[in-house]
Amino acid sequence: MNAQPGTPPRESVRLVSRRDVRLVNRAGHVYICSSTGTLRVPQRNPDLSELEGDIGLEFLPEDVIAGLRSRTLVHSASDAPLSHPLYNTGGPGATRPAVVVGEGPLADGVAEGLRRAGAEVVRAPAPDRSADPGALVLPLHGDETLLRRWTERAMEARAPILTHLSSPTRLLFAVLDPPRTACPVCLVRRLRANHTWQPIADLPLDVLYGAAESDRWPTTAIAAAMLAHQTMAALTRGPSGPGELLEVDHATAVTTRHPVLHTPLCPACAPVTAPPEPAEPPAGDPESCWERMRRAVDPLTGLVAEVRVRDADREPGNSTTHVLTAGHPTTTWFSPVQASACSGAVKYDPTLARVCAVGEFMERYAAGVYDPDRLVRASFRKLGAAAVDPRSLPLASEREYAALPRIAPFDPDLELDWVEGRSLTTGRARYVPACVVYVPYRFPRRRERLIDPISTGLAAGSGPHHATLGGLLEVVERDAVAVFWENRLALPTLDLGGLTGGPAAAVVERLTAAGVQVLCKDLTTDLGIPVVSVRYVEGPADRPVVAHATSAHLDLHGALLGALEEADLCRTGLRSWLAERDIPGLDDIELDRSDFYTYYCGPGRLSLVPFWDEGPLRPLPEPSPAPASYEAAVEEVVRRLAARGHEPIAVDITPVDVAECGVRVVRSVVPGLCPITLRRDFRRRGGRRLYEAPVRMGLRAAPLTEDELNPYPLPLG
Repeated sequence: MNAQPGTPPRESVRLVSRRDVRLVNRAGHVYICSSTGTLRVPQRNPDLSELEGDIGLEFLPEDVIAGLRSRTLVHSASDAPLSHPLYNTGGPGATRPAVVVGEGPLADGVAEGLRRAGAEVVRAPAPDRSADPGALVLPLHGDETLLRRWTERAMEARAPILTHLSSPTRLLFAVLDPPRTACPVCLVRRLRANHTWQPIADLPLDVLYGAAESDRWPTTAIAAAMLAHQTMAALTRGPSGPGELLEVDHATAVTTRHPVLHTPLCPACAPVTAPPEPAEPPAGDPESCWERMRRAVDPLTGLVAEVRVRDADREPGNSTTHVLTAGHPTTTWFSPVQASACSGAVKYDPTLARVCAVGEFMERYAAGVYDPDRLVRASFRKLGAAAVDPRSLPLASEREYAALPRIAPFDPDLELDWVEGRSLTTGRARYVPACVVYVPYRFPRRRERLIDPISTGLAAGSGPHHATLGGLLEVVERDAVAVFWENRLALPTLDLGGLTGGPAAAVVERLTAAGVQVLCKDLTTDLGIPVVSVRYVEGPADRPVVAHATSAHLDLHGALLGALEEADLCRTGLRSWLAERDIPGLDDIELDRSDFYTYYCGPGRLSLVPFWDEGPLRPLPEPSPAPASYEAAVEEVVRRLAARGHEPIAVDITPVDVAECGVRVVRSVVPGLCPITLRRDFRRRGGRRLYEAPVRMGLRAAPLTEDELNPYPLPLG
């Protein structure tokens, strides 16, 4: 430690050490012990040679004293107050007051603690501009309008906000720095959206969480001291790191940390919040993805309450990991609709299974979060060439329109809601109907209901290219399924005898050893992008478990593994559903979503679809080399689609909280390709590809008529 220029001579300034500092002379060295660590300096004063134990500052040389002063371990006696080891008196807010909002024992205790620490304190019932706050102490249970005004005032002053909720049993508090972190309004809306009992989630937050205080309770004094300490630290050091909500259990003194994410469409901070741009990791790196995504998992403030991993011991020899998400926010606290919640994944890699399960939840969550005021309201004719023609998506056939009055025929002059996307072939802006982007979507008027919204093309990923790739492949997959199913095509069956080693072989070996019949079909269409569909059959003939799944990939082996893993998840779900509910009747038209999974588990149902068992046996090809990156993979998919005359479009719909977990959500739309639907009476049979693709593929001499298409429901998986 070196003496600083301008340090006054010791005799002119009376020096004292900080209260946590002790000087100990021992074994030829002086040890300077404090709460922030221990320093050791050589003993250079001959008067110390015979003295061991505690000593005073007068025994230290000038250069050591100067170093201790620079570390705030030693002060002039005239300084008041002495610095605290955790506070930096020269911090960003040290010269500005702490504004304490509210009345009562807790607010009084916080203000008193701050004053004793040397801070200027202002008590304020409502935001005003008379004080320039260095930090704001704000209870969470205030009226949202007041919270919003305080948040806006703090952002103007660039002051951190210590927001809190105190009860006799626990203290919840967070140091927030909006818009860099979430704001108090974000946090309140998240707590309400995640509350277990939604019928009462709109109660005042102090009622909902049992907040109360008394000057006779030690817990109030403890909470006040802790809040004063955190406020002092925020004043002098400034906020740092991501926002966290700390929950202190007064009975055990255990502190639990909860992530605090921005809440989408927050009225206080959303207009000035810039969602982060996550760095897209290389393909095949689930570990780094999970490290970012795990912030989304928390029962109090997360997007997902918990991740449940199926116990591998329940099925000996299981080579896959089954993961399901549980608990979800009620998105109607910040969106006009309630987002879908169910999600799960089965993967050979345990970490990838977690990533995919939470990613699937995030994509469904994102699709249910939107602001109607931010949509573009216009007619197709007014938008002109920039708009995607809804008829190319496709829409209903004339027969379906006649039978379904709830579905409205398209009118080019009718005003609709549109969302701006980007053409992946030209890079230009393209407008897509909002009902094709968001699901669920609230139609402003019945005559705007062109379709029943579905999830095809919705995908989450570690970056924009990863998400776009997932969405495009799903569009291709669903198109292949629709063409195969509706036309009852006899397509090649893959010879799994050629599988040697690897995850796909392990899955097949385990299932066949358990008595499961595994049948894999090559559904690749004229688009030239491999698609594989899998069917598992097991159990008695009068009530078999029949699971289906399909996957697309640039390599057929990748598509095969994806379909095998997805069918394994479906198989697990089917076992639970079949134990709890009846199989739908043969002629049922109105089917629930789960009915599409269980329909073919009825006795004799597989005889309705004999084409599944038809077609030549085809050996597996050699694996294709993987693209160098997600961007390269997207370019290849786009190239193959464009070669067949299709313009893929990507719409980024990532909410801010999903982006903060390192995930992007993209809705991919490819006009002209065939979707699938979850209804038997509305299958969007108005497009030409459904009829013409088999002819182009050489599988039909002439297109089928609508009457000749498959009348039976498509099995989901």
